[in-house]
Amino acid sequence: MDLGTLTADTAIAEQLRTYLSKIDDMPDAEEFRTSLGLLPLPQMVEETGTFRSFRLVEMLGGIILDDPGTSNHHMLIGASPLAGMVFYLSHDGGSRVVFDDLAAYLAATEVAFEAADFLDEHHPAHAPLAADQAGLHAFLADVGSQDDGDEAIVPLLPSLDLSDPDFLIALIGDDFMIGEAVAEEITRRPAEYLLSVAQFCESFPHPQVSRPGAKALQAIAAL
Repeated sequence: MDLGTLTADTAIAEQLRTYLSKIDDMPDAEEFRTSLGLLPLPQMVEETGTFRSFRLVEMLGGIILDDPGTSNHHMLIGASPLAGMVFYLSHDGGSRVVFDDLAAYLAATEVAFEAADFLDEHHPAHAPLAADQAGLHAFLADVGSQDDGDEAIVPLLPSLDLSDPDFLIALIGDDFMIGEAVAEEITRRPAEYLLSVAQFCESFPHPQVSRPGAKALQAIAAL
């Protein structure tokens, strides 16, 4: 089956080809795939076709990599500005980018296999930042102007470098889902220059934002 079924991006196709070949070359390839729910190409195409009906997956050009039977999946992002990164698609919150690339994803699967763990037990504590921050800013600004933009913005915020306070405040606007997510990111990554954003969140009329906003202010004060 041709990788062109999944992506028209030659670089992404080559990364997938390398990834699949490395698994095929493992002496215990079938056990490795089965234990972690890693998809061979035909099933990858089938699952991706199903999941492309979800807006976030379609926007990111997502390619489904696994089905561990937990209703959560990892997917390779095929579209800019995060192309090549691996995203964790969680059914109950916590969706975010988890690996810089397929090589890091494969390395983590090998560790999980040896430990007989689920792969999500070996996620990094923090999402890797996007290499193309300017592109991510532009992407989020565009998505933010659309209906239900928070569906894409919230899970991508952990990969934003939070370098532009004015942009963050504009991105929040009157959306409490985005406001909550921004406040939580500031709590995880406090910096004095983010004080104005934390104050904006703390003064938000909805407690879903004001409470994490207060925590963000505390995190900054503790620096």
